[in-house]
Amino acid sequence: MKLKRLLFIPFITFFLGAGLHANPVVAPTIINEFGFTATGWKMELHIQTYSGNDETWVIPLDSMRITSMTDTAYIKPGLTVTDSTYVILTNADLTEDLSIDPAGDQIMLWDMGSFSFGSKTENYPDLPIAPEIGESIGVFRTTSTSYKYYIDTSPTFGAPNDTSGAMGYLSGIVVDSTGVGIAGAEVRDWYFGIEADSLTDANGHFRVRLISGTTHIVIQKADYDNAYPSIFVWPDSTVTDTFTLTRIVHATEPEYPVAEGYSLEQNYPNPFNATTSFTVRLPQETDLEVAIYDVHGRLVEQLYQGRHASGQFTMTWNAENVASGIYYYRIKTPESTLQKKCILLK
Repeated sequence: MKLKRLLFIPFITFFLGAGLHANPVVAPTIINEFGFTATGWKMELHIQTYSGNDETWVIPLDSMRITSMTDTAYIKPGLTVTDSTYVILTNADLTEDLSIDPAGDQIMLWDMGSFSFGSKTENYPDLPIAPEIGESIGVFRTTSTSYKYYIDTSPTFGAPNDTSGAMGYLSGIVVDSTGVGIAGAEVRDWYFGIEADSLTDANGHFRVRLISGTTHIVIQKADYDNAYPSIFVWPDSTVTDTFTLTRIVHATEPEYPVAEGYSLEQNYPNPFNATTSFTVRLPQETDLEVAIYDVHGRLVEQLYQGRHASGQFTMTWNAENVASGIYYYRIKTPESTLQKKCILLK
């Protein structure tokens, strides 16, 4: 019987238990691929580290507990996972069958990570889907902190993940507020850049190739506010949509006189999600104002106002309750005013 197509919630946390490895630099990815076959579930375990050295990670799986939301089983003795092996785990490798609900479940390999999937809810409107029989959920990583879950119609259990069966297309048009196509707008995958890099044609049309699942796109053009749509793409399919860019009313930054010894560094990270920091240098004790403004010059938040000692210091802006967009952070003293632009992307 064919499984109902579901939605996959990408909640995943990986960590090592005490004694598994001395002084880990970056905790490894353990659950690398998951899917259902005609006879049950299949899970691939693999270590992917980003420690920047030649250490070999060896983790014995003997008697390790694995659970679902309704069941518990233990791994049989003799299995070991290293950074050069791809271990396939099924019910045959457990002391007893583990029941995993295809309609939504959480799988936890104790001391080594958790993996959840479930049906779509209003709280998760743009999540990747769970696999049908013959498909898999794969993990694509570019760094120790950048990863994406995708649907693969050609699973690679027992081998490195690939995206050969996981690509779809986004085809669309970028227009201004009057509905006229914008030529030369850049469309790309914000985080991963998997072939998603295109310029709109003379009429604003574009077509980019994306990895399946939810992809965060950035659409940008000089003198316009960026757009950051989240697109859900199925393997071997095309999504079509229209995107509107709004022209920036105050596109140029004002020029302020800069007194010698004052400096304001570019924020980091930039673009950022929720929190970013920037460094300020004052050559003398002075009255100081630090504030955030939107592209229309309206005050968003006052970060500091008062007397401040000389020297170099770092300030942090928590924009958790602010909408995505372009903002300016500005320092002002009686002697000088400095301002730089930052991009908030959620």
